[in-house]
Amino acid sequence: MAMRFKSIFLDPQTSQPTYNNKNEVLCEVLLEGKSTALAYVPAATIRSIGIILPKRIRPKPQVPDNSQDLQNRSDNKSPSPEIIEIIEEFASDNNTDYIWSPYRSTPDDHKATKKFIEILSNETYAEKLKDKITPKFKIWQQISNEMKNAGFPVAENEKEGGKKCDQKWRNLENKYALYNASSKNGQLARKKPPYYDMIYAIKNKNFKKSIRTLAEENQNRTSPINHQNCETVVLSNEHCPVNQQICETVVLSNEQSPVNQQNCETVVLSNEQSPVNQQNCETVILSDEQSPVNQQNCETVVLSSEQTNNTHCEPKTSSNSKDSALSPSELLQRITVHHEEILDMQKRHFEEMKANLKKQDDQREEMLRMFASLVEESKRKRKRSESD
Repeated sequence: MAMRFKSIFLDPQTSQPTYNNKNEVLCEVLLEGKSTALAYVPAATIRSIGIILPKRIRPKPQVPDNSQDLQNRSDNKSPSPEIIEIIEEFASDNNTDYIWSPYRSTPDDHKATKKFIEILSNETYAEKLKDKITPKFKIWQQISNEMKNAGFPVAENEKEGGKKCDQKWRNLENKYALYNASSKNGQLARKKPPYYDMIYAIKNKNFKKSIRTLAEENQNRTSPINHQNCETVVLSNEHCPVNQQICETVVLSNEQSPVNQQNCETVVLSNEQSPVNQQNCETVILSDEQSPVNQQNCETVVLSSEQTNNTHCEPKTSSNSKDSALSPSELLQRITVHHEEILDMQKRHFEEMKANLKKQDDQREEMLRMFASLVEESKRKRKRSESD
């Protein structure tokens, strides 16, 4: 006999569901003739349709004070409703199977998770989830709608579906992070969690480009620039006439870069021919073959004419070799040398930047001392004027 669930019958005295010894709950159901009846329904069946049952409370047995009160209570008790047999076939009004149920798994859970990760790998959603301005709950609701359109309904409504998608991604991220942490700490090897490779691809999608790749891309650019009131300018063009004022840092790696800079703190040039006219500059680092420099009011000038000491030049060797005559050992040696050259370049670059930062800190300290002396001088003048 097919029946449909209507509601859970609550005990009038305790306002709690009624259980039998088979872990079945007394419910009100609709019969085929649209009449209602009471029947015991398995608790697992009720949970499978998304209904959360309260925690079962087992009442303690009470000993009556006397038999007379018990007799009066039984006489005044209203007749209990008729309870039909336990339902064998149970049908719900909402027979949609939602994925990722906490009570039972469905055959579509694995396919749905793969589809979920594929949607997250979309650049549109990846950028929005990393953005700190866009509200994230709207994004998860959109992802829930996409899952529903793909044939994997997540929840009954959009709001609950967004929460469920958010929690699902957090669970996947936690398993991914635990596996990585155990590998780094040298603990006992954990079993690789499901979908690890797909999550790894999302996490490392925006990988950093190598120094050589960036250098090759920068050689093909040409961008005449005029910056004012900027903090950092990085140029790597063959011909780049630059006029910059009130800049803090300028890094040029061009073959020919006539530069006119005023009120700059740091200028780093690595050009073959760089006629420079700078005024009120504090630090100038040139590594060119021919660099006629005209500087006024400059404190430090560091010249390094050898191109091998140029921090921004390319490595001498290349690890991308297609010579089939090279043996594996020779190829490995070439890759090792290439890697060492890159590390050496980065080290020199770091040392130069460290020296520049120290110079700037000293200059700031000097400015603070000058400012403090001006304040003290103004205070003394004010006191003298008041005393007069």
